[in-house]
Amino acid sequence: MYRKLAQEDLDRYHHEGYMKYGRIISKRQGDGLPLPWHQDAAYWALEPMKVMTLRLAIDDSNVENGCMRVIPGSHTWGLIPHVPYTVKEQILDQEMADIKLDESKAVDVELKAGECSFHEPFLIHGSKPNFSTKRRCGYTIRFMPPETKLNRSGRFANHPLFLLRGKDLHHTNSYANIP
Repeated sequence: MYRKLAQEDLDRYHHEGYMKYGRIISKRQGDGLPLPWHQDAAYWALEPMKVMTLRLAIDDSNVENGCMRVIPGSHTWGLIPHVPYTVKEQILDQEMADIKLDESKAVDVELKAGECSFHEPFLIHGSKPNFSTKRRCGYTIRFMPPETKLNRSGRFANHPLFLLRGKDLHHTNSYANIP
């Protein structure tokens, strides 16, 4: 079922092919580190910012172990300025600049292991610390159409992209071989 949903979502974006990259995000049990409010678009060197994130829960993700929280509708606000996140122990190196968020509007995205959620790059999200006795681990996969260019500088200089289907008719990126 998730494959069908992901395919339908991807089909809305483009029909030629897709690039992707992914990342494991894990919060150890008893880890008191929050993930500050942020937008993924602030971290990515993409032009245009056409990308969709699929987050697959490897472990159950719930309020007790610091599940992702989102501000509904914030994906329509555009990019909010981000500043360095200066907490000594941190997961991210940026957070949103001082803006007035009504955190009472935040929605907890609780998932069972094997379930997934989707979000856009401008969605404001974060998480509270994991003070539980269980790890919270997930795998994020980014899907984007091939006309979206990854700027190959800084942390993305050697970042692999994979063409998942079709052809890149735009020739905007280089791709790693699918293992």
